[in-house]
Amino acid sequence: MKKHINSIIISVILALAFALFGCNSSINNPEKDKKQNTNTTTNNPATNNPDNPELELELSEMPLTFQAITAGKIILSGKDSFERISIQKGDGLIFDSSDIITVQPGDLIYFYGKKKTDTTSITINLTIECTADFYVYGNVMSLLYYTDFKDKTEIKTKNAFQSLFKNNTHIKNHETLDIILPATTLSEGCYKQMFYGCTGLTRAPELPATTLTTECYDSMFLNCKNLKNIKCLATDISAVDCTRNWIFQVADTGTFTSAQTNSIWRYKDKYSGIPVDWTADPPFAVVNAKELPLTLEAIEDGFIQINNINQFGNVKYKKNNGEITQAGGSIEVSAGDRICFYADGPLTESSNYSDRLSIKCTGFCYIYGNIMSLLYSEDFADKTELPNKKYTFYALFMTNNYIKNCSIDLVLPATSLTEHCYDHLFQQCSGLTIAPELPATTLTTSCYEAMLLGTALVSAPKLPAMTLAQYCYMYMFQGCQSLVIAPELPATTLASNCYSYMFNNCQGLTSAPELPAGKNGEGALAPGCYANMFKNCKSLTSAPELPATSLQNACYSNMFNGCSSLTAAPELPAGKNNNGNLILECYKAMFKDCTSLTIAPELPATTLKSNCYEDMFNGCIGLTSGPDLPAATLESYCYKNMFAGCTSLNNLNCSATNISATDCITGWLPAKTTSIGFVFSDNPSTWTTLPTGWMAEKELPLTLEAIEDGTITITNPSSFTNLKYSKNYGSKQSYTEAGISVIAGDTVFFFATASTNTVTNETTNTCMRINCSSDCYIYGNIMSLVSSSSYSTNKTLSQTNSFYQLFYENKNIKNHPVRELSLPATTLTDSCYKKMFYECTSMTKAPKLPAQTLKSNCYAYMFYNCSDLIDAPALPAMNLEMNCYQCMFTNCTSLEEAPDLPALTMATQCYYSMFTGCTALTKAPVISATKAANYACHQMFSGCKSLVMPPALDTITQLSSYCYNSMFGNCTSLKSAPSLPATSLQNGCYNQMFKGCISLESAPELKAQILKDKCYESMFSGCGRLNKIKCLATDISATDCTKDWLNGVSANGTFTKKSSMTDWTTGSASGIPAGWTVQNASN
Repeated sequence: MKKHINSIIISVILALAFALFGCNSSINNPEKDKKQNTNTTTNNPATNNPDNPELELELSEMPLTFQAITAGKIILSGKDSFERISIQKGDGLIFDSSDIITVQPGDLIYFYGKKKTDTTSITINLTIECTADFYVYGNVMSLLYYTDFKDKTEIKTKNAFQSLFKNNTHIKNHETLDIILPATTLSEGCYKQMFYGCTGLTRAPELPATTLTTECYDSMFLNCKNLKNIKCLATDISAVDCTRNWIFQVADTGTFTSAQTNSIWRYKDKYSGIPVDWTADPPFAVVNAKELPLTLEAIEDGFIQINNINQFGNVKYKKNNGEITQAGGSIEVSAGDRICFYADGPLTESSNYSDRLSIKCTGFCYIYGNIMSLLYSEDFADKTELPNKKYTFYALFMTNNYIKNCSIDLVLPATSLTEHCYDHLFQQCSGLTIAPELPATTLTTSCYEAMLLGTALVSAPKLPAMTLAQYCYMYMFQGCQSLVIAPELPATTLASNCYSYMFNNCQGLTSAPELPAGKNGEGALAPGCYANMFKNCKSLTSAPELPATSLQNACYSNMFNGCSSLTAAPELPAGKNNNGNLILECYKAMFKDCTSLTIAPELPATTLKSNCYEDMFNGCIGLTSGPDLPAATLESYCYKNMFAGCTSLNNLNCSATNISATDCITGWLPAKTTSIGFVFSDNPSTWTTLPTGWMAEKELPLTLEAIEDGTITITNPSSFTNLKYSKNYGSKQSYTEAGISVIAGDTVFFFATASTNTVTNETTNTCMRINCSSDCYIYGNIMSLVSSSSYSTNKTLSQTNSFYQLFYENKNIKNHPVRELSLPATTLTDSCYKKMFYECTSMTKAPKLPAQTLKSNCYAYMFYNCSDLIDAPALPAMNLEMNCYQCMFTNCTSLEEAPDLPALTMATQCYYSMFTGCTALTKAPVISATKAANYACHQMFSGCKSLVMPPALDTITQLSSYCYNSMFGNCTSLKSAPSLPATSLQNGCYNQMFKGCISLESAPELKAQILKDKCYESMFSGCGRLNKIKCLATDISATDCTKDWLNGVSANGTFTKKSSMTDWTTGSASGIPAGWTVQNASN
């Protein structure tokens, strides 16, 4: 082995030599001195002969070493319990370690430590975790004695290496180099759980200590599922719990090497001694427990007491394989005595505990052998059938706290059971750590009920039964605090209360077995089948899948009640898509007091049953929002106390409209005195009575949710009456000048009773503004600012300028990925939303605007300069007012599609500059109006450089002054113009309509015969590709009616006119351009 160490040792020698001698070179380099001032020079044994590069060291002289196989990190916890933890990386210097060490494949990390004190009372809790795979080898004593570890064989500190590598699945054995645990003098708990869950280990370090101490190897290799080799030289393993569960869940086969004959190990159970199917060296005799009678072997002096001996026929015993003796009431034993029991079975079927045969001990005894010797005294070894009597072994060893397992099994071989046969058999036998095998596949009523209740089991026996019976597993493992692994439960067809209370109060259980009943439609539940099954399993972190859709009375009642570590609930599909059903008490108290549960499962059922959800989440203090409750009609007690004690709950959706059933919502929500909560309902009026602090609404109030830390400030807060805010669902409070400090994730709700905004002019006003110093999501119902209660039913604004400039230039508000901002008012006021989101450049989606009747300036400048806006709202209004949409989307440079405009009659300046500067707009709205109004479409699409196709205007036959003035000005991609059917014009109606449309190739036919002042002025000015005009005017005498109308058009083109029209000036941009051919219209 020494030759394999050479290459590694040489790197250590060179590194430490540099640490010793290389530091002198830094005298003239102050930067280097500064950089290395935490490095340590040492007297590591590897430096004892630096002149000999072929030096070979024993592996015990190597410090604890991690050799990286893959890239990743080593993570240290609990360093503060040491005076110093240092590392050496490769051939570098030794330096104090950080909590995280990053490595690349091939890196070598050497560990050194100094404990804070030599007193034995200190508990060292250093743990080493990895995110990459490592080989681990070298002397672990380098963690206690720094570089002076070579000859150290004593551990003085209690729990010195406890949990050092616990659940580190990345450490592996090197092919030739070993982990060295050289200590021969141990301390209490020194190696406890040291390699717990290290599934990458295949061989254990050699354990040279001959005398063990309390808990020294306790759970040392527990759950090392691939461990196949252990060498333990102990000769005294009598210390309390010195090897408790140390080889639980190692590999099924392997080799165990001991110091001498294995007689000392026979008194250890199969998890605390030598693994059952491993090869022992030296070998030990194999005992066939099935052939041994039921035996109690005394560990200490005392008595074995037999009560109600007349309940079994012919009860006898042998003492130390002596003569068979008729049993009396008590048998005196000395340490080492073996008492073998025989009988001819029960004589009665009494269920009264006080009448049943019971065996108790006054001192500790090992129990083993075949229990069938109590039924078949002379020929029990091959018997597997119980006599046809109930309560065969009922309560036989109940409350016998002195019986313990050893390496010889206790055998219960029956495959044919009777009702209550093992009922309460070992209840409260707190010394039992291993359960006997239970081979039966067909069960009977209460056959295993409370069988192992209150025992010290770590692992449950296999339970292969596919045919269950009522109460068969009820209370079976209740109160088994040490149980960490539950058995598989393969049955798909269940029986009444079959698993009820099965694992109740198993506080060490971390995971639940699969429960396949109902999966893929196979099998079925039964009344109470899972009731209280995992109640008070406080370490349970995950729940099994529950696929059944057809439920039974109380089937899941209290199933996870008190599972305080449960973080996620299983899916509950019953009722989803009308598949399956609920039933009486089916989910009653299912998750009661699951204090770590943060998300409730969906509850899709729309048809409820009495008590179905009663107490379901009672005491779930981690829940912040409840599941959707889609049922419209409630049943008696269905929601009673459902969320009682859920002190963090602040919202849920409830669709109920009929809540008249008896106590259906009694106590369903917790009262709130320092916070607020919301019941979201489409019918808030249903909820006339709610607990203190709760509000019934359709949605959240106006909300800002902080994306980053920052401050929310409000200008002119007095302009909203009774302005309040609530932070993180806390109680409502008044705004102060200091603003509202927020951290990422904080939510702030806003409430008020009315707006009193006043606007003298555009620069002088008292309007309230809300600003954010950092990014925030915005959502909720804006009406909470004018109606703090019942805001979701209020759709009427009454104050002019209600939300004028509310978020003016707030560049930090953003749309939430899921939640919507709601502006539900259908009755508006003048300027109510004017400039509301002016220059809110981070908004991408506008809220819905449902109003059918608009008011003057109501949406004017609403999204002006919202450069990221890509989603405009539908605009269903049919009744317009002056300036209602003026500049609404001006300079929304990301907007590609405009909403349709269904109003049949325009209002003065209604669409004035509505989409001006929307440079990405490619789809124009459908304009349904038949009558225009003064300046109605003034600059409506001006500067929309991506617009290729204009909206149709062929329904509008009645024009007004300047109605289309500059409508498509500088729409540089526009290739065709809309038809203009009007024959009666108004002053300036088409003034500059297509000015600067440099891609326009054809003009609409101009049918009007009598022109009006400035009607065609500059209409096609700058349209350099335009080469065809048809104008049927016969009277062009109006002032400036064609002034510069064809300025800058194509140099050549065709002008079609009325044959009778002779008043056109040729060679003029205000008439017919020079170079154009003139022709008469055919009609």
